[in-house]
Amino acid sequence: MHFIDVLTLCLSFLGVYGLVLYLRFLLPRNVVPCVAAALSEAQQLLDRAEYMGAIPRLSEYRSALADHEHQFMRMRRESHRSATILGQLLLALRSGLTYKLYALSLRIDAMKVNIELAMDERQLSTQNLPTIALPNSAASKHLTCLECHQEHSLFVLPQLQRSRRTTSQSYKTAR
Repeated sequence: MHFIDVLTLCLSFLGVYGLVLYLRFLLPRNVVPCVAAALSEAQQLLDRAEYMGAIPRLSEYRSALADHEHQFMRMRRESHRSATILGQLLLALRSGLTYKLYALSLRIDAMKVNIELAMDERQLSTQNLPTIALPNSAASKHLTCLECHQEHSLFVLPQLQRSRRTTSQSYKTAR
């Protein structure tokens, strides 16, 4: 019975230690810098995407980011009004400010993912695709793989197979 009491006491201390250690993530003033960093990173990413041309200058991302910045400034003011730890806890529990900050951070992260996807899509569309040289009667015609697939998919492949056959037949007759 003595062993169980000691074990219970140790687990209680661990629980209190865990609560005190992670209490800082419940206080809004400790979440504000993380949200500010995410917002700043999203603005830089959006500027870079607009510069690349992946996203138009007047887009829904810019207006949503401005709205998120406005919400963040209101929450930041509200957090800085209560400077004590007890005031921060009351603010977190009464108005759910910590939850609102985490939710805003998740929306900003989702926007960053969408912007990065648009940038990746833009980079893939502007990459140089490998070309295929097709033998023609006068000169070879160079097509990108995308053009080959889209525009010439009906007659390029049979033409390519015929040219391979004639090339292999001419090679055999030359031997």
